[in-house]
Amino acid sequence: MTLRGRPETVRVLCNAHYPIVAFATPAAHEGDMRLEFMNCPELADALGVEFAILTGHEACAGVADELVAQLGENELHQMRYWRPQRISDVIFNYWD
Repeated sequence: MTLRGRPETVRVLCNAHYPIVAFATPAAHEGDMRLEFMNCPELADALGVEFAILTGHEACAGVADELVAQLGENELHQMRYWRPQRISDVIFNYWD
């Protein structure tokens, strides 16, 4: 989802299975999957009641063992194959 009507455009990413949201800059072109995460306090305040909000800093954190300890074997297999660099690459992946 991309929201407009602000001085800048913000992409809102939501995990397909869990109520986790993060914000990113707009895509450079159609099909651009690169994500540059950002903070958006206004949207975080509005969505924070229903969703866990990742800050830009949290979204860019590396993939640490303690952060993925509760993943299932299939998810861990996908991680070994795709080798995500950031925790947001795990949470908002397009591997499926």
